[in-house]
Amino acid sequence: MNKADNTYTIESFLTNDVFINWVRTPTPALNTFWENWLKQNPDQEAVLKQAIDFVLCMDFEQPDISETQIHNIKRNIYNQLSQREIDSSVTNNKEQQANRSIFDRVRYNWYKVAAVLAGLLFLAGGTYRVFWRERLITYRTAYGQTLQIELPDHSVVNLNGNSTLKYAANWPNASTREVWLDGEAFFSVVHTPYNQKFLVRTSHQVNVEVLGTEFNVSKRQGRTQVVLSSGKVKLNIQETEQTSQVMLKPGEMVELKANSAGFIKKKVNPQVYTSWRNKILIFDNTPLPEVALNLKETYGLNVQLADSALNQLKVSGSTPIKDLDVLFAGLSKTFDLQITKNKKEVVFRKKTQEELTPSQ
Repeated sequence: MNKADNTYTIESFLTNDVFINWVRTPTPALNTFWENWLKQNPDQEAVLKQAIDFVLCMDFEQPDISETQIHNIKRNIYNQLSQREIDSSVTNNKEQQANRSIFDRVRYNWYKVAAVLAGLLFLAGGTYRVFWRERLITYRTAYGQTLQIELPDHSVVNLNGNSTLKYAANWPNASTREVWLDGEAFFSVVHTPYNQKFLVRTSHQVNVEVLGTEFNVSKRQGRTQVVLSSGKVKLNIQETEQTSQVMLKPGEMVELKANSAGFIKKKVNPQVYTSWRNKILIFDNTPLPEVALNLKETYGLNVQLADSALNQLKVSGSTPIKDLDVLFAGLSKTFDLQITKNKKEVVFRKKTQEELTPSQ
């Protein structure tokens, strides 16, 4: 910081441990501190963003690049430099350079190296994107298992049973935070410096884009559901010839099916779709076939409805996840069902009149 005119330089940020810790490992307290600082110093926003870029650039892990690639990248960089400007700069600053302290010279050279690195990152962007995708951390859950995962930015993901989550081992912090989901997960996304987006990708041409919010994503067997608990999210839905953007408000859900055109957006009770993370299943006028599908996709139970009339039944209530026998007993009593189980095979059928009539 220049005390004479109360302005900040990139150097003043890069030598500030609090600033560097905020960029690398943001916390709610640090976010609040720097947001308030920016409100008090709005004219310093440009310098602040440049300093953030420097820190993020330094955090990049360099991939293996061949000598030929390095030579070509360097040549492209130097071809874009004006030799006249370089010569002029050297002439005008020769005396000043001679008088610089060792620390100043090291710092000056570091800035030049950082500039070249920035050019390398820009020209080799494709290489870095491939590199990040190749080094993915993968989490998988078994049927009936749930798992809580803390991401590098301190966002938290609760992964439901029979699900897979992937993300880059070292997120390229200067770009969008990306995860890939197959199955179901509840996301609690934190806000980070520089308003970095958070993107959840599924294989059903649906991407969920957020800054900081809580939402549930379920991608199962040709169907994708996104339910928003709090905040705001934007869905980028890739349809046949165009991409549709859909904004969700808390308490709204969007559902897409792989073999159906368009999508459905409606008001829902988020607790019905997110209760699993609290080890409870909640049903609210849920069709029995939906209950059966949930049991299959999350718990690996192959549930058969022996009577087509069962498709019309709707279920309301709650049950603990750890003991599905409680659910089966409740369904049997409520709908007069005979439920038989053989390992992973479960059959629901209506009780006959003889079974309903108490024996004399």
